[in-house]
Amino acid sequence: MIYARSMHCTHNLTDDEEESSSSSESEEAQVLKFSHTGRDTSLTLLRAPTHSSPNLNPEHGVDAFLNAVRLRTRADPIEEYHNAERAAIKSTNPPTPSLPHLSQALTQSHLALQAKRNAEEMTTVLAMVERLDIQRKGREEEGMKRTKEINKGIWEGIEGAIRRDEEKKRLEDEKKRQEEHKKRQEEERKKAELKAEEDRKKGEEDRKRKEKEDEDRKRMEKEAKEKEEKDKAEEQARIAAQQNEPREKASKDAQTAQAAQASHTSVKSPSAMQEWENAWTERAALKKLTRAVEENAQLKSVAGRSRRKLRTRVGQVTNSQSELDKLLSSPAPVYTALLSAFSKYLLLQAETEVTAKLPTAYPLARLVWLVIARGHPKLWEIFWARFVGRTGGWGVAVHITRKPGMSDTEWRKLVGRELEGKNDSDDKPPTLETTSQYTDRMVGQLALYAALLQTCPLPAQIQLESVPLPFRLPKLWTWLARVLNSPDLLSSPSAPQCLSAVLEVAGDRLCETYGGQFTKLMKAVGEVVAKGVGGEGETGARVRLGLMVERWEKEGKLGLEGRNAER
Repeated sequence: MIYARSMHCTHNLTDDEEESSSSSESEEAQVLKFSHTGRDTSLTLLRAPTHSSPNLNPEHGVDAFLNAVRLRTRADPIEEYHNAERAAIKSTNPPTPSLPHLSQALTQSHLALQAKRNAEEMTTVLAMVERLDIQRKGREEEGMKRTKEINKGIWEGIEGAIRRDEEKKRLEDEKKRQEEHKKRQEEERKKAELKAEEDRKKGEEDRKRKEKEDEDRKRMEKEAKEKEEKDKAEEQARIAAQQNEPREKASKDAQTAQAAQASHTSVKSPSAMQEWENAWTERAALKKLTRAVEENAQLKSVAGRSRRKLRTRVGQVTNSQSELDKLLSSPAPVYTALLSAFSKYLLLQAETEVTAKLPTAYPLARLVWLVIARGHPKLWEIFWARFVGRTGGWGVAVHITRKPGMSDTEWRKLVGRELEGKNDSDDKPPTLETTSQYTDRMVGQLALYAALLQTCPLPAQIQLESVPLPFRLPKLWTWLARVLNSPDLLSSPSAPQCLSAVLEVAGDRLCETYGGQFTKLMKAVGEVVAKGVGGEGETGARVRLGLMVERWEKEGKLGLEGRNAER
């Protein structure tokens, strides 16, 4: 902004001439006017009418005018002050620019400042990177130097160890060569001795082999002759059996009547506990005799061969009468130990095969009767001792109580409990069999016992009077009565299955013999089923026993197959 200033000044000048004392005239005075505007000075000289003076001095008027001009051309102090003030204000407060110009100016200023800062930071970073690079190179050089020194030490150690190992190996090889040399010398000496001994044994073996061949030839000739005689005797027995079939039927009826009469006789029989104790006494004597046979090398060899044959034959039992007769050709002369082994194999077969399928008890029972018919009645007492020993109290239907101070092993043997895994090859300790496993074994053995007692007709060589009481049919009736009258036995988890097995195997034979009495017995069985025989844990076995009783009440028979031998 441009400021203009105008100033106008007017000065009036009046010069009065002095009046002198000697003149009475008045002189005319002159008036001058001066104008000064801004920087341009405009002067106007006006003459005002004055009183004329007769003594006017022209030079005096000109000097006054010039003085006035000089005075007006000088700068006014007040104006100078105002001009300086306006200049200061203008320099302090410049004109306000417009908004676009202000934004552009600020942006340019910010960009310039940012560029300056970036340049400074880049310079700093580059300098730092350069310093770090120098430090890294220094460390790498130092590390490479140390690595070379370490590698040098390691290789020196490795080479030293290799030299020591080579020296040690050389010494060991030398020692080994010396030992091998000594060993070869010793082996050569032993080989020479063995060769001499083998030559001597070879001559002895040749002599024994010739003797054995002669013995085998004689034995085979003897066996062939015996087999021929046996086949001839069997053929004669078969013909005689066909001719005597009506007589056997009459004998069967007589045996049935005799069994019924024996069940009603008042002959006093030993108590269940006494029977059990007697059987255990016989079992102990049998064990002692068996150990004596095992301690004798010659008897042990003979018994061992016979036991292997017996076990094979027992495992091959079928339900054919002719096959059963063939099995009897295998056993050697009957020793007490051999009969004991035979009884054990029968019971083991019952524990496995009969448990799985009850009808297989019949051919095993007929095998026992045939062996006895061939002249081995001692099998009765041995089988009975073995049977009672493996079945605990169930063999004679008596509850065994544990006496104070009795060990676990003694108690386990008394009740017939077995250990599982005692013959395994691993190192695991044997464990006591479960209740279910124990019950299965009892069922198989009791089924075989029931099949023995219900067998009819008996072989012609056996008279009923010669059969011991534990193997007569009335004994089975006694067994059932003892179980049904013993709360301890009925509360056992094994009771339902044991009753079922005995009734299924021998129930029809008991019904034929005792008639109405058997009906009462089955009614008593139904009552114990209703009372919960076997406890709460044997619901399934108890239900099966109840269903069997109901089936007998409807059909009048149990109908287990296999009672009669096949021809």
